[in-house]
Amino acid sequence: MAVIQHAKIKKWQGQYIVQNYKFGTRMFLNQEIDEVNELRRSLLVKQFEAGGSSSQTILSSQSVFPVRQEFLIETTKRHFDEIIDNESVMSSVVVATIKIVQENYGWFYPACRNCNKKVLTKIEYLQYAKTISDEVMNLSPTSLVCSKCECECTSITIKFKVHLRVQDETGSVSFVMFDKDVTKIIGSTASDIRERQVKVNDTESFPHRISRLVEKTLAFKIEVFDYNLNCDYHIYTI
Repeated sequence: MAVIQHAKIKKWQGQYIVQNYKFGTRMFLNQEIDEVNELRRSLLVKQFEAGGSSSQTILSSQSVFPVRQEFLIETTKRHFDEIIDNESVMSSVVVATIKIVQENYGWFYPACRNCNKKVLTKIEYLQYAKTISDEVMNLSPTSLVCSKCECECTSITIKFKVHLRVQDETGSVSFVMFDKDVTKIIGSTASDIRERQVKVNDTESFPHRISRLVEKTLAFKIEVFDYNLNCDYHIYTI
């Protein structure tokens, strides 16, 4: 998709002509621009609706071309009743409305800057780790450990992890939405929101920007894993 900034547009003999304007004309080709991404999504939604969907927004953290391939061609559209009754690992696209943001689960987690995985206290890590290095064993009880890097974490950031209850015409399920998708939808990073809370001494309240996700209708791509099937676990990662 092309965006032209500061240009003269004229119509000549039924055709439009673009001319340079005060030597300040700029052209952007397939750039990640918020307004362009929104237009791309709206065009994708129209194509999605042609197949019978009532979607308003397509949710993805990738560029438009992989999204079109992934959402409209490669992934089967299903309803919640089909997903819940499914007995095999699969990917599905479902159009649903966010009805509840489950605030009791919180909205963020402390993450390692190197790998973005959750950071645990040493005591928490010792409870779940299958193997424990001497380095971790020698850490103080108050040290923080990265569950993926398996070592002390000294550089920490904040990442979104938001629990949602979503509904389509056949039922409702719970989703967990992670950092990239939440950031794209609300237009702020978890770190920015947390910093603002700290500045005004309001670290206990739930961010209004996340609460306003309620009643948004989105197209979600969800994954059904072995754990969902074996444990009859109907909370899905998107």
